[in-house]
Amino acid sequence: MATVEAKAAPEKDVKAPPTTSADNTTSDSTTTGGDNTRDQATDSSSARSTLVDQALNSYVDAGIAPVKPVQEGATTGDDGFGIVDGSGDSKPGDKPEMIFIPPAGAADQSAEAAEVVPADGSKDATDVAQTVNPTPEVDASEVKDFPEKLFGITIDRDDLVEDAPSGPVDFGLGKSYDGGFLKMNVRPQKYEVKPGETLDDIARKHLGPKATQDEVDVHVKHIVDSNQKLLAGRDADTYEGQKGEILRLPGYTTDGADLYKDHRGTTYKVTDDGKMKVSYLDGTGFERSPNEDGGITKKYFGSKPQDNYTVVLDKQGKIVSNDRVDPAHKPAQDLDTESRRLEALANKGLGLKNEREQFKNDMQEFIKTAKRSGLPESEVAQTFAEVSRILEAGGPGQPMTSRERARLAIGIMRGAAYPESGNQGAHNTCNMQVLENRAYSREPSMNARLLADVATTGKFIAADGTVVRLEPADLRAHGEGATNPTRGENVRSYASQIFQVTAGNAFHTRENEGKVPPGDTRYAQVKPSDPTDTGERLIDYNKTAMGDKSKGTPGGAATVMGINETAYLLNGKDESNVFIASDDVGDDKAPKDVTFTSAQDLIDRLTAATAEGKPMSVGLAVFSYAEPFYDLMKQIGATPFDGSSSVESFMQDGHAVRIVGFDPKTGMAQLDNQWGDVNDRVSKPIDVYDLYNATRRVTPNQWLGRLDERWYSQTPEQNAEALKGVMGASFANWALIQEGSGKQIDERARQVAMDSYERMVDRLPANLQDSVRKTIEQYNKDWDYLRKARKEEAEQ
Repeated sequence: MATVEAKAAPEKDVKAPPTTSADNTTSDSTTTGGDNTRDQATDSSSARSTLVDQALNSYVDAGIAPVKPVQEGATTGDDGFGIVDGSGDSKPGDKPEMIFIPPAGAADQSAEAAEVVPADGSKDATDVAQTVNPTPEVDASEVKDFPEKLFGITIDRDDLVEDAPSGPVDFGLGKSYDGGFLKMNVRPQKYEVKPGETLDDIARKHLGPKATQDEVDVHVKHIVDSNQKLLAGRDADTYEGQKGEILRLPGYTTDGADLYKDHRGTTYKVTDDGKMKVSYLDGTGFERSPNEDGGITKKYFGSKPQDNYTVVLDKQGKIVSNDRVDPAHKPAQDLDTESRRLEALANKGLGLKNEREQFKNDMQEFIKTAKRSGLPESEVAQTFAEVSRILEAGGPGQPMTSRERARLAIGIMRGAAYPESGNQGAHNTCNMQVLENRAYSREPSMNARLLADVATTGKFIAADGTVVRLEPADLRAHGEGATNPTRGENVRSYASQIFQVTAGNAFHTRENEGKVPPGDTRYAQVKPSDPTDTGERLIDYNKTAMGDKSKGTPGGAATVMGINETAYLLNGKDESNVFIASDDVGDDKAPKDVTFTSAQDLIDRLTAATAEGKPMSVGLAVFSYAEPFYDLMKQIGATPFDGSSSVESFMQDGHAVRIVGFDPKTGMAQLDNQWGDVNDRVSKPIDVYDLYNATRRVTPNQWLGRLDERWYSQTPEQNAEALKGVMGASFANWALIQEGSGKQIDERARQVAMDSYERMVDRLPANLQDSVRKTIEQYNKDWDYLRKARKEEAEQ
């Protein structure tokens, strides 16, 4: 499964999908001019109201995308919860490291809910409304510090503050930066703060004794912009350094440029005409300048001929031209020649007989698969040629060992031969697996070329010129990657590990280099720390000097828009139906062409995809707690009732699958799941209406009905905790509908849910009844808090 809402370390082979987060969702999704951003990050009062507003709109920094709010005229058939994040997959039993308040979803299905728990007349609508949402007089002056939890959901203040510099954020598309420029020779550096030091002290020390107060003030502003996450919620004017705190200090040049440096030593030089020069430690880099039409030109430089090329992008970031020529990328010869060459290399480079035989068999199977799918022989030949590059590599200074290159070649051939058999295993990468399997089915040579580049150079250059560098740890065969899984087994191969880490970092690198101050986030694969750890890390070096390491998430690359943008970075093709989601799942930045609003809309999109003339491959965001996936979750004991039953556990159920076939006449869809071949629905297609239902979040009443079914098979304590979890998720959703979007809640559906809750509480022992009711009372207070905070914000 791919988790749509939680970041967690996977377990076994089930994961939850990502929603699209993305840095489309967070870091530079909001822009404020002048000093506004500094005020948000430093003034405690406005920071709190900003956090509340972001919580209500579900803007979460680490890759969580807000769900589209309830629309006018929403019916009782709309969903109740509604959030999907791009953080990656959630697995059963995972405890998210950071949870957010979900975005506004639509109201409950009252008709369905009424079937679950018949009305008994114990309450009328007015009573229920007062029980769920008491409306005392709101005194905004009572709103104090931002709470650590709302509705049982942990709120991380840092993760709710957007990493937006003052001035236009989308600098990467040619907009100028208005943060102020100083003309002096000052190097950027990391600075270990002395206890009690103020930002004014630090700025003055960094600039030197000749700096004027005006220059110090500008530098303080730049320091705040460069350390927003670390300084979130703290007032710059009253800031006092804490032991062990490390700040990033920007630098300046005498010609009036701002200088920034990331954790790798990459230097960014920004000038007030909207230009930026990026210099890497190896002597390569690029100069970026805005074009008159709103696009940008990037001129890459370096000591080798292939390092020098020019890329022009339009104002949407699409490629207008790219004159890069890489001598390693040569057109393949005919299929027979490339096939003989690759077999000879396999005989020499694959030392294990069983691997050698498997590889040759997969070569032949790939030829058959390509023929059935209508892929030209030239595509097969080019794939063989790229794999040959991997097996030919050797000598000193290679980024991979000969054994790793062998594993890589084996994985590529297996993926090309059986595009539906690539699986995510214990990792949070159902989203990345969708992209990988899609390429193997439609353009396998692209995957092979990407992996050959990484195997021979340690880096990959994306279609728009973005240079993606992998760390040595990323390239080691960690965990599942060091095994030889049986075809179709839910285990992630080494080739998939390398592809997915590279693809994720293509997205993050472009995002990092498109911001001022630049971002410094990367998706890493390290050695797992324990059996429940997959070794995945989303590391944000702008949050702490050593990097904030969050387990189990590809971050923004895994959101709806992130997946589509990553696909474009890999092949430079502006394709439709790469990855789509219902409006109950997608983020509010997702354009209409990647979201659907009804079952008929989904049918129309799948029908159109069948007419594209290529092997069908449509990525789709679903919920693993919706049918038909919920049956599997029950079988393996991976439902919220089988774990902690926390509020978070009822929300971390996002997953990504791939539609590989659709019959418009019968309405049956073939589904490639990422949990092993046994859980695919290729030979046993799924009805498109059932598929559509899986793209809608489970409602509060559905959850209560499921709890009712399990009531007598669980202990009273388990039932009490489950009630708290279900109702916490319900309250969060109801509050967001009413307070976040300003729309009306379906009172009948809410009444049914509250009636069901009351009857279930009455079944509990007296001591547990008190515990549950106190929790619900706190949720009412949380709701009141949000109302007060909103009023305070409006008054400001």
